[in-house]
Amino acid sequence: MEANKIETRVNDLGNMKKELVINIPADEVGKHREKVLGAMAVRLNIKGFRKGKVPKDIAEKYLSVAVEEQVMLDMIHESMSDALEQNGLDAKALRGMNFYLNPISDDGSLEYKIWVTLFPEVDPEKYMGIEVSVDEPRQVTDQDVDARIEELRKEALEPREKDGAVEVGDLVNITYSRYEEGQDTPVLADFSTALRIEEDKGLLIEGLKEAMIGLKKGEEFDVTGPSILGQDRKVYRIKGKVDKVSSLVVPELTDELAHKFGSDSVDTWKENVRKSLKAEAEKEQRERIEAEIRKKIVEMVSWEDDRAILQETIGDTSGNDAVYDYFFSKVEETVKPIKENLVLDAIGIKEGIEVTEDDLDSELQGIAARTGQPVPYIRAQYREQIENGTMAHDILRKKAMDMLVRYANVITTTGDAKGQQKDAPSQAPDGVDGADSPDNKADKQEGDQ
Repeated sequence: MEANKIETRVNDLGNMKKELVINIPADEVGKHREKVLGAMAVRLNIKGFRKGKVPKDIAEKYLSVAVEEQVMLDMIHESMSDALEQNGLDAKALRGMNFYLNPISDDGSLEYKIWVTLFPEVDPEKYMGIEVSVDEPRQVTDQDVDARIEELRKEALEPREKDGAVEVGDLVNITYSRYEEGQDTPVLADFSTALRIEEDKGLLIEGLKEAMIGLKKGEEFDVTGPSILGQDRKVYRIKGKVDKVSSLVVPELTDELAHKFGSDSVDTWKENVRKSLKAEAEKEQRERIEAEIRKKIVEMVSWEDDRAILQETIGDTSGNDAVYDYFFSKVEETVKPIKENLVLDAIGIKEGIEVTEDDLDSELQGIAARTGQPVPYIRAQYREQIENGTMAHDILRKKAMDMLVRYANVITTTGDAKGQQKDAPSQAPDGVDGADSPDNKADKQEGDQ
């Protein structure tokens, strides 16, 4: 079908939505109808006629409904991309699309409607080189390193056996049997374990911790009470004895302790901790820059109706008014991240950023490293997000943000670097496909002139 045979008109529905009304003239519909009827008639079997030799008027009588349905579907398939292109719309750059099809009219023409939801309009002149003002990055001091080392020492408490009674904070080794209420045969017999006596936590059943405090090695206990584990609150009797009482002490700062944290010596451990703290500070700074960029890119767009954006995102809430009321009572708060993501999507599309299989593999490997799970397991867990494109969409936004951060004009507002401006790079950020630097864009414009 020739694109110039399609008649379209566009109605702006507001809030990034448009309605396209497409009309295909009767002669185009008629020509295609003849093709479809001929193709179907060849396969038609009617008693009294050889296959493929059924007269046209009889074939049309039998096939009229099927022919009309196929014609309408074919006409939409053949004309939709042309209709979008005529109106400056790229199907790949649409957030959503629905259509409504009218039956073929009495005059033989076909009309249908497309409702499209667009991404926000974004301008590279505004989002390339965004100026953001943030505090100077946190500096890591020797005191910071010492404080973190002290925290780690306290997490690596070591037991020291003592002769005295059990106190809060001690580690107690016990052997016990557990009985269900009213039963003489234990469900768990002569089980040995170590329990830490903590101020704000119970032990196994209600009353056991209180019964343990004050006991010494070799002394026995016998307590009945409801379980504090799970939801059933079943009553058990726990009977046993104390095998050992140990105080938990902070270990000395030695090379031996450093080995437990993967370092050869105390000095090496401190250097590793310093590197870790610097990485944390860099991450905090990155997050501050990203937060400012997110705020700025949302301000670049003229938004019409926050409630409509939110409704489109949460979908149909009929039958659950509480959900609807909750989200809309906080419309400004809940719509903010939606707007941020929409603009990042739009920038990613505008810049031609692509998500490759390598990007997906890298994302899965990162998740596996953070969770300690093998990559095949992570891939299986995230299969749905991979197949429906959710993971690729998230990666697209990350890559768009990477580009914005790379080109951001960052100004620090405190410390020695107050007022210092970070130079914008001249090359595209690593791993961002199709992203052009401001200089490259200028070169292209000069070359086009």
